[in-house]
Amino acid sequence: MTEHDQRDLWIANYGDTPVPPPRTSTFVTTCLARLGPHSRILELGCGGGTDAEAFAGAGHEVVATDFVPAVIAGNRERLGHLPNLTFAIMRIDQPYPYGDATFDAVYAHLTLHYFDHDITTSIVAEIHRVLKPGGWLLFACKSPDDPSFGKGIEIEPDMFDFHGKVRHFFSEKYAQHLLTKCFTDVEIQTHRGKLYRQRAGWITVAARAA
Repeated sequence: MTEHDQRDLWIANYGDTPVPPPRTSTFVTTCLARLGPHSRILELGCGGGTDAEAFAGAGHEVVATDFVPAVIAGNRERLGHLPNLTFAIMRIDQPYPYGDATFDAVYAHLTLHYFDHDITTSIVAEIHRVLKPGGWLLFACKSPDDPSFGKGIEIEPDMFDFHGKVRHFFSEKYAQHLLTKCFTDVEIQTHRGKLYRQRAGWITVAARAA
C-alpha cells in the first residue's frame, strides 16, 4: 500500500452498493475514433463498467480492472454475458499481471490522478510495458482548473489531501513531461464543464507508445 492509499476510502464509499454511471463518458467516443478494429483494451479503474461496456459493444476485447472487489463482482453479474468483456481485481499502482506488448490501448477515465509523482511515473512505465508499440494510452484527469484544486493539505505540487481524499491535478505541462520519454504523438485537450453533474476542470490525453 502507498502512503496516501485510497482503497479503503473507495471501498467504504462505493464498495457496498456499486452503481454504474448513468451514461457512458463522452471521452469514450473520442477514444473509439482512434482505435483499430477489434483492439484489445485494458481499462484501469473501471468503476461501474459503463465505459467498458461501450468499448465491448463496439467490437473490442476489453479487460476492465478495479481494486474494489464488490465493484468487480457487480460488473460480472451485470455484464458477464458479454463474451469480449472480462473483469479483474487489480491495483493501478502495482505491477500488472499481463505480459509485455499485450494491449492495443490502455484507457483510464479519472483514475490516474490519485498518486504522487514517483508512483505516477512508475504507473506510466508499467502502462508502456503492456502496450504494443504504437498502442494508445488514453486517459482523463482532473486539472488545476477544477474547483477543488488547492483545497486541503498540499502533499506535493498540485496534489492535495482534502478530508482524506487525495487528488493529483494534472496540468498540460505535467502530462507532457510525464509522457515525453516513452510516448509520441501526445495530444492534450483542456476541458471545463460538468462531470457527473458537478462543475469540473480536466484534461484528456491521447499518446502512442514509442
